[in-house]
Amino acid sequence: MDIRLIKNFNKGKYRAVNSNLMLHIVDDNRKFDSFYGKKFYLFNPAKNVHEEIMPEIAKFDVFRIYNGLKDKNFFFFSSFKMLNESDVEISYYYYNILKRICKIVHKDAVKLWQLRQCHNFKIFALTEDYCMFQKYDSESDSYDIQLKDIMADKGVRISNEELVKNGLDCIIPMGGNKCCFKVGETIVGIVNVNQFVSDMVLNLPMVFSEVLDKSAGDVLLTDMYDSNRNIIYTKIFPDSDVEEVVIYNYSNGVKKVRQIDNKSDFFNKNLCVINDVPYIYLSDETGTHFVNLNSQREECLIPEEYKVEVVFGEYVVTSRPVKINILKKNKRIIQVFRIPDISHPVFKKKGVYNGHVTLDEDLLLFIS
Repeated sequence: MDIRLIKNFNKGKYRAVNSNLMLHIVDDNRKFDSFYGKKFYLFNPAKNVHEEIMPEIAKFDVFRIYNGLKDKNFFFFSSFKMLNESDVEISYYYYNILKRICKIVHKDAVKLWQLRQCHNFKIFALTEDYCMFQKYDSESDSYDIQLKDIMADKGVRISNEELVKNGLDCIIPMGGNKCCFKVGETIVGIVNVNQFVSDMVLNLPMVFSEVLDKSAGDVLLTDMYDSNRNIIYTKIFPDSDVEEVVIYNYSNGVKKVRQIDNKSDFFNKNLCVINDVPYIYLSDETGTHFVNLNSQREECLIPEEYKVEVVFGEYVVTSRPVKINILKKNKRIIQVFRIPDISHPVFKKKGVYNGHVTLDEDLLLFIS
C-alpha cells in the first residue's frame, strides 16, 4: 500500500469509481429547497486529468448509493423538478464512463416533505446491467423497491415479502459476483447477485448462499461495513450492557464473535480489523483508545490533540494543530502511524486534511 498526496484540490466529496478513476463532487450555485447542487468531476490521478461531467444537468447528491461491484465504469446522480407546490419529480441518471452515455433510468414523483427525508431513499448498483431504487413509505411502513434493467429500459416492482417489509439496508461487494446483503436489521447473508436479480424478476424467494446471522426476538443487527476484507456488524440485545461484534473474513470464511460494552461514556465507537486483529477505537477527553477485542486490552492511546481522520489497512491517519512561531497562525500537520506504534510516524506532512479515497489499494490523501 502506498500513501499518495493530492494537493490544492477543492474541498468536496471523494468517491472511488474503479481502480483508476474517482469522482470529485463539489458545490455549485444551484439550490433546490434545502439541497445544494453539485458539480461532478471525473479525476484520473495517474494522468492528472480532471473533467466535469454533464455540466448542463442540475445534479444533486443526497441519496445513499451502495455498490455491488468492486470495479465499475459507471455512476449515478439525481436531479429534481417541482411538479406543483407540493410534488417533486426525481430523475435518476446513469452515466457510463467508457461509452459516454448519460440517460435517465428511473423517475419517481414524491411529496416535497418526503424528499426532505432523503435518508429514506437508496440506490443499489447491483451489476453492470441492473440497479435498484428503494424508497421507504412511512404511511404504509413498507418499502417500494424498483429493479431496473439499465440498457433495456425495463423495470419490475419487487414484491418479495422480506424486502418489502424490512428493506435492503446495505450491500458490500465481495468479488466473484457475490455480495453481503443486510436486510433491515434482521438478516445478514451472502448472495449471488446475478441469481438475486433473476429471482426478483421471476418473483421467486430471495436465496442466500450462506446466512451469517438472523435475528430472533428483539435482537437487532446493525452497522454493517467492510474493513480489510472483513464484514463487520454488531448485534444489540435489549436490556443488556453488552453488544456482540461479528467479524466475517470473506477471504477465508472464518467468523469471529467478540463482545463490547455498550454503556461506556465514550463520544463515539468505531470498529476495524488490522492485521487480522479486530479493534474498537473509542474517543473521550483524553484521546482515541485502540482496544484489541481478542485480548480486551487497550494497545495504544492517540492523545486528544490528534484527530483521527481515517483508519486504512494497518495505518491511522491523524491531523493536529502545530504552531510554527509566535507571529504566525496555527497550522496543521498530518501524521500517519502504523498501529499499535504511535511513537514513530511513517508519514508526516504540513497541511489541512480535506478527505481521502482508496484506489487500487492505495490511499490518496487530499490536503490544502
